[in-house]
Amino acid sequence: MDNIQSFVEKTGYYPLDMRIDIQNESLKVHFCIVKQGVAISMDDCTKVTLVVRDFLNMLLGRDANFTVDVSSPGAERHLKTYKEFSLFIGKNVKITFKDGRSLEAVLKGVVKPDKVKVVLSLDKEEVIFPYEDVASCSLVLF
Repeated sequence: MDNIQSFVEKTGYYPLDMRIDIQNESLKVHFCIVKQGVAISMDDCTKVTLVVRDFLNMLLGRDANFTVDVSSPGAERHLKTYKEFSLFIGKNVKITFKDGRSLEAVLKGVVKPDKVKVVLSLDKEEVIFPYEDVASCSLVLF
């Protein structure tokens, strides 16, 4: 799996939620891709699918039985990791805090001097708070 992830990263995309299943002697590779500052299109998914397919053919042999499923992250993706926060800078998000408060804003960045902090743009002001205060965060369309 690490080989596929690093191969995809060399194409300029970052794979998320990678899953590899083996069913009936067939390998199934599933993941979505992101590229910072770019909306993922069907062409992007096709391009990465073909690259990964060629890589697996080279790695496993041309007679290998596998499928590759590449998709976009989705318009309302739930951000699960610090890395995902950094990949979706500039996107609209809805953040729910552990104390129950929630807000919608533009994700402006993440900083990590000693502890990770999230930077949002809310009504033209920057708001900074500890990453550890976040209960959930999802992309939103607004």
